[in-house]
Amino acid sequence: MDAKVQNYTEKQIDTFNQYREKTRFKVTDPLQETPVCIEVEQKGKVFKIGTLGNILLVQAKGKAGKTYFTSALTASLLTFKQFVFFRGFLPEDKRKVIYFDTEQGTEDARTIQNRIYKMAGLPIDKEAKNFEYYCLRGLSASDRCDLIEYIIYNTQNLGAAIIDGVRDLINDFNDTGQSFIMINKLMTWTEERRIHIITILHQNPNDEKARGHLGTELTNKAEFIISINRNKMDDSYRTLEGYGRRKSFIPFNYTLDANEFPVLSTDEREAGKIDPYKLDHQIHKNTLSIIYSPDKPGLVHSLRSLQPLIKITFKKASTRYEFSDIQCRDLVHYYLQQNLLKNSGTPEKMKLTLP
Repeated sequence: MDAKVQNYTEKQIDTFNQYREKTRFKVTDPLQETPVCIEVEQKGKVFKIGTLGNILLVQAKGKAGKTYFTSALTASLLTFKQFVFFRGFLPEDKRKVIYFDTEQGTEDARTIQNRIYKMAGLPIDKEAKNFEYYCLRGLSASDRCDLIEYIIYNTQNLGAAIIDGVRDLINDFNDTGQSFIMINKLMTWTEERRIHIITILHQNPNDEKARGHLGTELTNKAEFIISINRNKMDDSYRTLEGYGRRKSFIPFNYTLDANEFPVLSTDEREAGKIDPYKLDHQIHKNTLSIIYSPDKPGLVHSLRSLQPLIKITFKKASTRYEFSDIQCRDLVHYYLQQNLLKNSGTPEKMKLTLP
């Protein structure tokens, strides 16, 4: 026996051997497909967005419609109803859904709860058998986390849990240690209970990234990330983007009907037909930052060279928008008007750079 191994106690060796047997993944082992619990269907194609044993991150700026969207996801998981292109599924033995709200007071929590019931077509005068809603605002961060863990491990037939305000489960979302422990808990809960967890987190005010070290780790570990961008020109307008481990759906715009249910926008009844001028400015900035890579300082483009790059970048990047050649040409002039680009040449022979 190796000298280093001899330093371990018999109990440690026994534990390590158990872990070794449990974690070794052999090429000959039978592989069962992970059940899908959330999917998007567009133009006859189906995109897997969420599976049991994994995490979905929903992120957006403050007051951008995260809770409206997550309410629809919750209702879909409860009833398998489709909202815009999204539909939820849960196995017969995992039909229980739990919503943990860390932010809202009782009045706002009741509004959200009633909205979920109405979206699901459930009567609001009695408790649904397969749904529980918890308002955790009055608890400390550690007590919230402990209670969620207890409920997850002591609920039969649990299939999905929504944590609306995951940053409220730790004291400092910029603390590396706290964030690591929280992410590890989420991964353990999903793995050991074979459930899907939907987490909701704010984006930074100045970019599209989820807030803090917690957001960075969640982005790395989540199976899929959905970003919701509120259109500043129309309060009821939203833009959805998605990216993750698999091929992403085409981003689409939706609004809220009279019942506050998400529906496709009136000017978009087919995915992909999106007015580029209705996109958030940050999306355009991100596209230009990819084209004008920091690895190539001082890069200059003409109108002719930049136009196809805009088209290709939008299509290949996580946004997956598809614009025509004319739209991309017009976007160059739009970027100049919005000071997203600078022309050091002439209108006829442009020399386009970032400002």
